Amino acid sequence: AYRSSLSAAMDSDTREKTTAMAETATEARLLEVALARVRRRRDRALVAAEDVRCEIASLRAQAAKKESPCRGAVGLVPPMLSPSSLRQRSWLRLGREEVACELWPLVFSGVARMQLPERLLSRLRAQLDGATSKGGAASDCSASHWGEMSNGLQVSLRADNEYQTLLLQLCGLLATSILGSRRHRCELESVWGVVQRTGDFNPLQAARIKNSATGFASLVDIRLPPSLSSDNHDRPPKGAYGYHDGVHHLIWKSDRTTDPPSLIQPGILQCELCTGWLYVFPHFVQTLTWPFEGPGERHWVGASVSLFVDAEGPEAAGLGPAPMAMSRFQQGAAP
Repeated sequence: AYRSSLSAAMDSDTREKTTAMAETATEARLLEVALARVRRRRDRALVAAEDVRCEIASLRAQAAKKESPCRGAVGLVPPMLSPSSLRQRSWLRLGREEVACELWPLVFSGVARMQLPERLLSRLRAQLDGATSKGGAASDCSASHWGEMSNGLQVSLRADNEYQTLLLQLCGLLATSILGSRRHRCELESVWGVVQRTGDFNPLQAARIKNSATGFASLVDIRLPPSLSSDNHDRPPKGAYGYHDGVHHLIWKSDRTTDPPSLIQPGILQCELCTGWLYVFPHFVQTLTWPFEGPGERHWVGASVSLFVDAEGPEAAGLGPAPMAMSRFQQGAAP
């Protein structure tokens, strides 16, 4: 009996030690993963800081020469080259204020984005909150817009004046960069707000332009739930770790491993999980919004813009052939 009790006590002690060692190993592994994530963030931050320093130096050199990036000898808006991969920087004018924006060149078209001022984001949030609280389910117009919002809803909005000004300027800048001419006109068609809740998503689709043969679509996140943030981009892209949760994708071609060496944008562009970035893209670029899980609501604003192009084209202005195949863009062909 004594031997049996001693053996049982030793076995129990061994199991406890084994369990403690396993827990310690698990904690050590989790700590290693957290440290690796912090190192990746640090490396990206150092690269981004170096890019910003390079751009600041370029801007100071340009300012010293008193050259405005908004002036062009042939009526175009020449963007400034940026070391941030396949991106080009330019400016929009809002009264006396200059607002920075970016152009992402594709093959036959491009994508533009800019950071909206915080004051404008506050007004858009208040406008969407008011539209959803007044009408409730009666104001839901999901049937006429993108998405599968079974838990949330979509409502039509009246365009804020400052939002409309910046949106049309960004569309005009992108149209000029694609067509190679200022012989075009952009008109706002519709603006709507989206309340996305857990399980809601946007299937793969392209925007519909009603008033013209071609045009642009746009989207901007104005409020994110706690489960969606820029930290999600640090998660593993493969596996159910939440890397794609709530992400907007702009899909213009299939992804290929040879794209980066060939200086071609990825076929699937992933929008950042950050409020305030306004994305503008040709209407034939397909979009996809992933669902997310967790409490809270994700609010974003979409818009469609008609583009009317002068039939004479850039050749009439003495600019030569269109730099990005205007005829294909007007026909709504692949980008």
